[in-house]
Amino acid sequence: MNSLRHAMRGHSIGITQLLCEFEHGSIGYGWALDHVARTARDFRSSDATRDRDRAWLREAIEAWFDRGGRYLKPYYDEDDIPSDLVDELSTVTTFALIPTGNLEPEWDVWLCIPGDVARFPACARAVANYFRVVEEVARAEDRDLQESRDLESGDHGDLTDEQYEAIEEELEQRFEELIQLSWSPLYEPLAALLWEYAYLPDPGTAQNWLDPMLADNLPIPIVKLFASREIPLVLEDDDDDADIDAATAEAFAAVFGKKLQAAVGSLALTKSMKRWTLQLNDDANDVYASLLQDAPRLQLEVRPLGRWAVEGAMHWHVAYGAYGLRKVPIAGLSRAETRWARIAVRRALDLTGVSTALIIDEPEAALHRAAERHMARGLDGLTTLGPQVVVATHSPEVLNAQTTGLIHVSKKDGRTSVGQMPALGPETLEKLGLSPSDLLGLYRIFLLVEGEHDKDVIQALCGDFLEAARVKIIPVRGASHLPRTVESHVLFDLSDAHLVAVLDNVRTEEITAAWMEAQTRYLSGDGESAIEYLNGEFNKYKGKKGKEEYEWIGTWLNRALQKGVAARINPWGLKARDIIEYLPVEVLVPKAGKSWDELRHEHDTALPSLDKTKRLHEFKVWLTYTYGADTSVSNVRRAATSMTEIPAEFKKLGYRLREISSRPRDR
Repeated sequence: MNSLRHAMRGHSIGITQLLCEFEHGSIGYGWALDHVARTARDFRSSDATRDRDRAWLREAIEAWFDRGGRYLKPYYDEDDIPSDLVDELSTVTTFALIPTGNLEPEWDVWLCIPGDVARFPACARAVANYFRVVEEVARAEDRDLQESRDLESGDHGDLTDEQYEAIEEELEQRFEELIQLSWSPLYEPLAALLWEYAYLPDPGTAQNWLDPMLADNLPIPIVKLFASREIPLVLEDDDDDADIDAATAEAFAAVFGKKLQAAVGSLALTKSMKRWTLQLNDDANDVYASLLQDAPRLQLEVRPLGRWAVEGAMHWHVAYGAYGLRKVPIAGLSRAETRWARIAVRRALDLTGVSTALIIDEPEAALHRAAERHMARGLDGLTTLGPQVVVATHSPEVLNAQTTGLIHVSKKDGRTSVGQMPALGPETLEKLGLSPSDLLGLYRIFLLVEGEHDKDVIQALCGDFLEAARVKIIPVRGASHLPRTVESHVLFDLSDAHLVAVLDNVRTEEITAAWMEAQTRYLSGDGESAIEYLNGEFNKYKGKKGKEEYEWIGTWLNRALQKGVAARINPWGLKARDIIEYLPVEVLVPKAGKSWDELRHEHDTALPSLDKTKRLHEFKVWLTYTYGADTSVSNVRRAATSMTEIPAEFKKLGYRLREISSRPRDR
């Protein structure tokens, strides 16, 4: 957080940089183009104008390539400059603001290759070329190193000293060529990829910084455009102890200007001034109430104009007591009340329209769990008002907010690294600074499946969806156990996560339609009718062979209605009678030489004569007994991971999980 604060204030502290997306027409993009035009006017000609900003941006990019950046060799022929790359870069809106100031704020502004290079073919080719050359260098280095070792360890009795020295000299020359080759992706076509932090021409330096950024699909600074002592971003910091009263008075004076001088002369506020203060008071309290549970009511007192010089113009406080006679200033409130009151007032005062970054360190401090949840929702809503909110937190409530983007910061051997959030699980708890009970709250969906086979297949086919939607798969050891599992206190009473049950041999359309109708009746206030309808829809399957899953899922949905958690319940069905029938039959039953449909038909035909004492009426047992099928957990997992195409039913399940994950979580 301190690195981010310093970067926002333009102080050089190492390799921290601000990556900004300045959309066309925004304040940030206009600011960048104004500076580019100003730089072009200083160095190229006197006719640079804002109307020609796009042309000047392209000129600046070409000039940077032509000069070869700061450290690397230039293009000696203008025809060598990759025009397609220049064309693409002149349209992108991703900038890196690299702090370089010491005594005063200053930033170097770099145009970036976007992280998403799919829309930029020339940029994609440049990145691909980088990886290609690095791989070539690595292979050549390994080969030459081995030759050098062989030379040193071999019997060279038949070589003269001159011959031995000549071989050594040749190897050294080849190493020099490798070093030069390793530079090539940095200037051909990425002319200036080694940005301001690389003070020495060391290829390893660039690679150490570049590779992690490419691996995380981060934008890469490539063209330095200009240096600036200001940026179109405003830092708001919860550690800022600036006087809120003085800041309010300053904003008041900025709004009313000359009118204020006239008001001071008459010692009376105008109607517009009163409306402004009342509106500000309401706005601050709206933000305050959204961030702090049971927040006290803030009051903005405008002191008489004649006493401004002595007492100050504005005063924020909370009034207590029967008649509000006991006025407690913001600084006199509790730690949490003071902190969030200052943030709320600053947000209400933000009338500039300039992009704002709000930095909050441990927002959960001094809050209980329910207040944390309230605060997390408030922060989520706060971002819709303009600022980008950056928090450093271990709070599961904040981590689990719907629109939270997670970045993992860790320290090892005294070095801090930033990367993607590790997958949730017991093994990552220590890394994330969480307890096992916290992990329960981090899952947005509990996906209930019949057994280990279902778990492994869904994990293999829907893995990306599961991770993005924060899904925890729970095998219930058979569909008949489903009602009792979901009835448990952990899932029904002690978690507000969504619950999705997946059963084989069930048509999603049928159970979804019945469930939606039952919910409609329940929400209309007719709970008995909803339960009666649900019982009627699923009892018609009772006792029917092969329809047991419908009976079980009907019981589960019925109990969910009775428990009042229907909004969190989502049934899902797979048409196949067993989940292994979605996997390659040749992997699980290689000796049969038949399709799943043929095997099912054969088993159904033979069913009346099969020995039930040997459990041959069970499809998987019969497959093993008849054809030597391998349906072990490890082989099912191998079959699932070998699939190159995801079945349509699993794609639909993945999309549904992603949609459910985006829903609000209400107890």
